[in-house]
Amino acid sequence: KLDNIYMTPVLKCVPPNDKPKANELKNCFTFFTKEISCLNNVKTLLALGRIAFDICLRLYNVKTKRKFKHGDIYDLPNNTKLVACYHPSPRNVNTGRINEEMMMEVLKKINFKSHLFK
Repeated sequence: KLDNIYMTPVLKCVPPNDKPKANELKNCFTFFTKEISCLNNVKTLLALGRIAFDICLRLYNVKTKRKFKHGDIYDLPNNTKLVACYHPSPRNVNTGRINEEMMMEVLKKINFKSHLFK
């Protein structure tokens, strides 16, 4: 059971060749900002993919030298955590970048550490 966690791919459509254009990201950023503003109790954001990770950092105006790394946890303002996860897209699953076990490890890590996020 995961409480106060928001899982997001940020981009709400599948762009051609899985390569979103700048205008698509800009359009989705508007909706993502509205979504986040509705989340009163969120303590953890699970970013599905590097794009979601980068957008979360941008939204919270966080500058870091740390790069996206699957399973890593990053600090955001307001005692919120950002968890990086490879996007479970068919391409990433088919190429072995992520599998069910890797996804479950991230979810278990969040659940195990969730008491630290309060």
